Amino acid sequence: MTHPSPRRPLSFFLPVLLLLFSCQPFGSYDNPGDPKASNYQGFETVATVADVSLVYPKAGGTFEGVKVTLTQVLGASSYRIALAASQAALASASAQVSESNTFDISAAKLADKSTYWIQASAKGSDGNWGSWIGPVKFTTAYTTAAATPTFSPVAGSYASTQSVTISSTTVGATIWYTFDGSDPSSSATRLSGTSPVASISVPLGTTLRAEATATGYLTSAEGTAVYIYKVGATGPAGGIVFYDKGSVTDGWRYLEAAPSDQSTGIQWYNGSFISVTTGTAVGTGKANTAAIIAAQGSGSYAASLCKNLTLGGYSDWFLPSKDELNLMYTNLKKAGLGGFGEGWLWSSSQNYYNAWVQRFSVGYQDYYNKDYKYPVRACRAFIN
Repeated sequence: MTHPSPRRPLSFFLPVLLLLFSCQPFGSYDNPGDPKASNYQGFETVATVADVSLVYPKAGGTFEGVKVTLTQVLGASSYRIALAASQAALASASAQVSESNTFDISAAKLADKSTYWIQASAKGSDGNWGSWIGPVKFTTAYTTAAATPTFSPVAGSYASTQSVTISSTTVGATIWYTFDGSDPSSSATRLSGTSPVASISVPLGTTLRAEATATGYLTSAEGTAVYIYKVGATGPAGGIVFYDKGSVTDGWRYLEAAPSDQSTGIQWYNGSFISVTTGTAVGTGKANTAAIIAAQGSGSYAASLCKNLTLGGYSDWFLPSKDELNLMYTNLKKAGLGGFGEGWLWSSSQNYYNAWVQRFSVGYQDYYNKDYKYPVRACRAFIN
């Protein structure tokens, strides 16, 4: 007797049906070049590699930055572009080749608000380049400025010449800089280098001005760094800086003392007492010296000894005023600088019979008769 097969419930077939549907859904198929396919990868489906086109910049459009983008072509092994400032120049322009459809054209140094031409093509897997497409004309229109240059070491007071590095965080930026305070964007004396520009020897008293340029960016804001003389630094004439006024007024900023005394003992006057107007304040020593020499004439005395001094290539030395002499004591002698002795030194501040002196053992100032013999230490004023 034959028994009929038992009937299977629907739940028995459900796993099989689900497996079939998950392997091949209705209306779905694999094709990375077809936007309708389930595994579309964003490629352009084209008949030949010659069909590559520009995504950015567009024909007749504006262009900012340094990235040129082409359509990604299915089967392409390489891409190339050529850039020129005119359509005619494209024929001789060097091509930039990349395995990627995106190009960085930093090296092209495109100017802002300027017109350029570009053409592109792609190479197929067979090794053949497709025809150039284009040319396309576009205009640069930059809105982002390159990063402002920075300086290391930073601006400040130093005792000696500094080795400075100027840099911009904008990749590939060119640094334009000057030493003489002139405009780095146009000065005939400006220098340049690719960021970072290192090992720049910067003498004290120098103002560095710098700006950065880069393809795809507007010119940066200007960076400025002033490297000033620290009290105790060696001055331009080989003396020792003992005062910084903080800014240039009346044609000077700094005072430097000669590195040693000009005499171990010399009279203040030229053999007779005179009436001459002199000041005591900082900044009056040079005028005092000129007034004393005008009144006393030629001879060997404290003021003339300083006036006739030539040292370090400079001949603008003078006898310091009372307050200038005190700065020498305060900023140099007390700091163990300048090789000063312990005795009295002449100043250029005076009245009819006496002139101000200062004892460098304790800093005490007093009037002494002009026919006494004391050492002198010349000084000079300078900007840089």
